[in-house]
Amino acid sequence: MNPREHTQETPCGALFLHWAFTVVMILATIHLSPKDAYNFLVNLYSYTIPAVFGCLVAIGMLKLRFSSRERWREKSKEFNPFFSILAASVFAIASAYPIVASWVPPTGQFAASNLGVPWFTTTTVAWSILGFGLIWYLGFNAYAARRLRNCNEEFRVERVPEFDVDPPPNGGPVQVHETVYLAWIAKEANTMEMDINSRSSRESF
Repeated sequence: MNPREHTQETPCGALFLHWAFTVVMILATIHLSPKDAYNFLVNLYSYTIPAVFGCLVAIGMLKLRFSSRERWREKSKEFNPFFSILAASVFAIASAYPIVASWVPPTGQFAASNLGVPWFTTTTVAWSILGFGLIWYLGFNAYAARRLRNCNEEFRVERVPEFDVDPPPNGGPVQVHETVYLAWIAKEANTMEMDINSRSSRESF
């Protein structure tokens, strides 16, 4: 699990996947003018990251706030819950608006200022990329289940957060870094360690 024991201490797989998608996007827009290609790629990024993922983050924050299992209310009891709920709700609605509105065909002057591609291209490509990620995730889960049956090994993900303390008067913990360890571990050892780490992490602060 220690990165020093790995052949590569950098996330080579993630970097290669990011590079591959970047090359694919550049090659897919090579027939467009530089301005149209730039606008299309910026719109694609804006739709996928700030809009879709932003909406999911806001929904996740609301889930944490209202979940009794996560004890989020106890950890943030010094803050006014009304403002955190309001901020997350507004952010979720604001992020959801372009997700829905982008499927409405443009009219008038907006239809005239197109990107050199059909108006639905951005949303279609964005959801195709997200769908590919979902298929990859489900495929990996299927592979992990098969490996568990055949080799009795589970895929272990261990996160080690690092915290700093805010200066007075707040003085609360602020996460500044997180190291993620990945490994295939025998089921018996994994179950025992995960149970111990689960109890300790929930009582860490």
